[in-house]
Amino acid sequence: MASSPDSPEPRPPPADGAADEGLAFDLESLWRIVEAEDADVAPADPFVGSVVGGARLLRVIGEGGMGRVYEALQDQPRRVVAVKLQRPGRLERESTRRFLRELELLGRLSHPALCHVYGAGFHEWGGERLPYFLMEYVPDALPVTAFAAANRLPLRRRLELFRDVCAGVAVAHRAGIVHRDLKASNVIVGAEGAPKVIDFGVAAAFRGDLHATSLTRSGKLVGTLSATAPELLASGHPKEDPRSDVWALGVVLHELVLGEPPFRIDAGSLASAIDSIRTHRSALSARGRPPLGRALGDVVDTALARDPSRRFPDAGVLATSLAAILARFAPDHPAWAGGADALFPVGGVHRRRLRWAGIGALALAAGLVLWLGAAAWRGGDGAGGATGPQASVAADAEDVAGWMSSIPSPDFRYFLRHVFEPDADTHLVEISGLRKWREPFPPFATYWAPEDRDVEGIGVWRFDFPRPSRRVYLQAALGAWDGTDKRGGVVGRGAWALEWSRDGVEWHAIADHLSPRAYGVSTAFDGLLPDASTGSDSLWLRVRIVVEEGWANGSYSAAQFMRSTDDAAEPIFGVVVECEPPEGRPEPPAN
Repeated sequence: MASSPDSPEPRPPPADGAADEGLAFDLESLWRIVEAEDADVAPADPFVGSVVGGARLLRVIGEGGMGRVYEALQDQPRRVVAVKLQRPGRLERESTRRFLRELELLGRLSHPALCHVYGAGFHEWGGERLPYFLMEYVPDALPVTAFAAANRLPLRRRLELFRDVCAGVAVAHRAGIVHRDLKASNVIVGAEGAPKVIDFGVAAAFRGDLHATSLTRSGKLVGTLSATAPELLASGHPKEDPRSDVWALGVVLHELVLGEPPFRIDAGSLASAIDSIRTHRSALSARGRPPLGRALGDVVDTALARDPSRRFPDAGVLATSLAAILARFAPDHPAWAGGADALFPVGGVHRRRLRWAGIGALALAAGLVLWLGAAAWRGGDGAGGATGPQASVAADAEDVAGWMSSIPSPDFRYFLRHVFEPDADTHLVEISGLRKWREPFPPFATYWAPEDRDVEGIGVWRFDFPRPSRRVYLQAALGAWDGTDKRGGVVGRGAWALEWSRDGVEWHAIADHLSPRAYGVSTAFDGLLPDASTGSDSLWLRVRIVVEEGWANGSYSAAQFMRSTDDAAEPIFGVVVECEPPEGRPEPPAN
């Protein structure tokens, strides 16, 4: 390659291990010229032809934010190897020992999916010590996602490939090594179809830790921010943990299954990209057609759980979960036939048989009347005997009678008496930062509430109907208290939002007391949802709850969803739906 007219002529590199103190140019500037994206003619690489670690560099075969990868010929033993030569100024002095120690350990690890590391060291160049390592050369290698797309691999083969990748990472996890920079380009597949994980232990040795490859250049995001687990984006220095690798594996698995990443960060500011990762909630299982789609979606969702404690503990458990799916659904199982498009319909809308709750109309009407009269939502005893201001939109008995006549033969209905009954989680598809509470004092109320103070808890429920909905009736109650005035012994203050969606993507508020915050508002919603919520064979409901300033010894929460007691006879939550008539059937008579 010829040099750019405006580029300084690079001098021949010094011999391996020798320092050239007389170089007239800044090495970092030279690297910027080498990596220039908009040059008409790329300059010659200054290192091709030099000897690094006993291997002569032949040509550039890859590059990234921290350096370049070369095909090289090693003299002893005589073999083709890959040499990764890092950019100058990236390795912190205190990380040098760990960098070499970890790569030495990796060289002793053995698994077909781990790219073997032959050696590592430092190449003296222009007064700089450039870290390098020699590794196994994989001819015609592609990132695993690109390999799957180029070869149009069926879904089962993609899962088999990724199972092997996870098994390889698990070997390192058992040895106490965390990759820290897992991404599709660090999981390569050669022409023979065997996956190899590369770049173990390298990213964290460099300044800025994993974020060294996640900086901006010319206002655009580059590098591996998408592979960074949410907890690693928090302030401070999180402890290295295999679960952060599990998150990164989940990102790659999502793209392998669906052909796209779980979130996009290629536009906007760095702050907005980080916020996208920290707030991402994976709900692929809710889109999946059972049984295969739901099972595979559960694996992806678990790998991408925002809370590390809810993820697979290491890559080995993830590999086992994928192996279980492959064993459960044989290669000729009809569930594989349609691939990902059939297993995960766009928008999360799919039809399936449902179990209808066997609640008679009389019991339903009586239950609603009793529920609407519950003291917890009418200014009676609340959390710890406290009361709070009410903003109730509850229907009275006459309203209930009108509703019963408006939907005389519902196509779908679901009611819940308390959060601990056996079928309470039937339609629950995501929970984050919420837990089920049982107060330790009479009447021993139960409900959903945040796990921790000052952290938003989120719950998502999904209901599937036999046909597109025509009318949707919802009953849902949320209680909140504001203890800042010290009334009734309340400690803490709560706020919440209740939202609906047709597809789990675009959300609409039923009531929102989070933006701006309105503490101490309790609501018992009982009525038809807007017409915009109908026309789909799915309905998603989401509750978001925050409690600030704590609570009394963790015995109650100042914000509660589905408050009831174990022996309650009346329902605390319900969805009733009238669907469009089946094809070929006449419209029902107007009321």
